[in-house]
Amino acid sequence: MKFFKKRQFARWMGLGVAALAALGVGGCASLVYVEPTQGERARVRFAANTVAPTALRSYDDQACSTNEQEWMRLRNGYVISPSPKRLGIALWAHHDNAAKEVYVDATKPLTLMFFGFEMTGTKAYTCGVPLTYKFEKDRDYEVSYVMTIPSSDVVTMPSCQATISEISSKPDGAVRTPLRTFINRISPQTATCLEQFKKTRLY
Repeated sequence: MKFFKKRQFARWMGLGVAALAALGVGGCASLVYVEPTQGERARVRFAANTVAPTALRSYDDQACSTNEQEWMRLRNGYVISPSPKRLGIALWAHHDNAAKEVYVDATKPLTLMFFGFEMTGTKAYTCGVPLTYKFEKDRDYEVSYVMTIPSSDVVTMPSCQATISEISSKPDGAVRTPLRTFINRISPQTATCLEQFKKTRLY
């Protein structure tokens, strides 16, 4: 396994590790997150563009060091045992397995990290985006994760980003308003999350 520049949450794996990872992720698009049933809540659609599963995990602190919990896995394609989840948020434009809509706690900032996974040829790529954001009560949002894998031997590492948008109703229909985009570049605020990203996992 080889990590590229330490300034990014990105890496690629050789054929052997990629094959093991493929066995570990096949057919996954699960939801294990337990939603709040009362109190101040927001509705959020989490979406990903990857054909292989992308995992979304949460942490109790911005350093990503406490109480890691997997929330869901998203896959832009067919899965053996799908677990679709919709709340009726407007402007759905995703495969049934590529997005899930859930209620989240709107009383405090949430720290989350997308762990994207993709395979091409003899390589597997992972790309992570940590984010901390406070969703406002009674509002609708979409958090869209997009991963781009290298298209040539010159560009050897993947890139990824997660864009948070508010979805609101207007007289002419629903509108998606981008609020903030998080990328896989390491910053002073996200550097401590790198240890979680670097953990050896069979995804």
